[in-house]
Amino acid sequence: MKNLILFLFTFIIVQTQAQILSEKERSEIRDQIIEDRLVNLLPQLMDRADIDMWIVMSREYNEDPVIRSMLPSKWFAARRRTILVFYRDKANNLTERLAVSTYDVGKHIKTASLMIQKEVCDRLLAKPDSKQYNALSVILQYHAHVSKMLDVKRHMFYPVPNVDSAVIRIIKREKPLLEEPLESLFINIVKHAFKQKRKTLVNNLHEGFELPKDDIINILNSINLKSDTRAEALTQEDFIKLTEVWPI
Repeated sequence: MKNLILFLFTFIIVQTQAQILSEKERSEIRDQIIEDRLVNLLPQLMDRADIDMWIVMSREYNEDPVIRSMLPSKWFAARRRTILVFYRDKANNLTERLAVSTYDVGKHIKTASLMIQKEVCDRLLAKPDSKQYNALSVILQYHAHVSKMLDVKRHMFYPVPNVDSAVIRIIKREKPLLEEPLESLFINIVKHAFKQKRKTLVNNLHEGFELPKDDIINILNSINLKSDTRAEALTQEDFIKLTEVWPI
């Protein structure tokens, strides 16, 4: 009886002194385990099963326990249909990871392919001085390399939809082009710059940041941009330069 009481007392003391990790810390540990699983365990399992491609499909809510073991800890809160494709190049000891999803799958799977309306695809891939170029074009291309893989005509579906589609590939950049807090400032500048496309960059930024127009003109001139420039004329590099000289 004494031994039992001593054990319970020791257990209570240990439990009291045990450190409770925050949700963020628990998420980081889980994500480290997932990364190790994909880098080390997955290739071994594919080699043992003698397969070079494995497709894991999950419907909404991701109830499949297999796919739950491969996705980031914060992935399960929403209804998300996901397809993971793993390709094993045994000869070169490489394993490619591909996600087909409307949402970002996280740092473990850097490449994503998804099918969207062709009109949306044109906007995502748009370049400066084009009608489709907008804030989303700049922000997405800032975060990732985006390319169109193929067009999908409407007659390939039944029933036939009213629009054509396209499959795009999104490859996340290894490192951000700007560090915080500049990255958040970059996104805010881009959003304000495109808020009203008919207005000049000076007017949009003046309304968005409440800076005097003369100050904004001086900032633009410092990076060789004219005062009558509109957002659609700026390249991604121009927006980065503008962010770097913008007063914080």
